Parts: sequence; C-alpha cells; structure tokens
Amino acid sequence: MTNYPGNAPIGYTCPDIDEIIEKMDFAMQKASCIHSKARVEIYTEVEYADIIELIIDKLSRAISDMEKIRSDNAILREYGNEQYLRAERAEKERDEVIKDCDIIELELEYLKEQLKEEVEYDR
Repeated sequence: MTNYPGNAPIGYTCPDIDEIIEKMDFAMQKASCIHSKARVEIYTEVEYADIIELIIDKLSRAISDMEKIRSDNAILREYGNEQYLRAERAEKERDEVIKDCDIIELELEYLKEQLKEEVEYDR
C-alpha cells in the first residue's frame, strides 16, 4: 500500500498507537506485579501508593492519546470524504467533456461530408 504523506492532513497514527500500547502494557505489568506480590506483602503502603499512582498516570495518558487519535481520525475521515467528492466532480466533468468531444467529432464528420459533397458537385 502506498502512502502519500504530503496529501494527508494527519501524519501516521501507528507510532502513536504503539506508544499507547506500551503505556498500557507497562500499567498492566505493574498491576500484575502488585497483584502477585500483594499476597506476600513485599511492598510497603507507600510503595503501593506510588505504583498505583504511576499506573493511573500511564492509563490517563493513554486515554488522552487515544482521544487525540480519535480527533485526528475524524479530521482524516473528513479529508477523505472531501477528496472523494472532488474526484466525483472531476469524473463528472471529464464525462461531460468526453460527451462534448463526441458531439464535436460527429459535427466534424458531418461537415467533412458536406465539404466533400460540395467539392464533388463543383467538379
């Protein structure tokens, strides 16, 4: 698939999505770590609070990033719709020009025949 970054109003979103996945994966790993170690009470209350705060921060950032991607995709969708309508208008104009050319060609053929008949008549 060919990408044309110069034409699109939004850059590639895959790196943004990868970054969000990393944040969410990090949060899941921390939560899993808390869950498994909570049984043996390795962490102090302060450590738990710090880890929970870190998880909340990562998930909050991931949500904000996803909202930005949602907004970017809406802009991209609108851009795509505009380009589609432009292409439809251009195709309609092209079809009208082709139709006009066909009519002109028929008229030209008719005029050639008329001229040929006049030339033959004058001989």
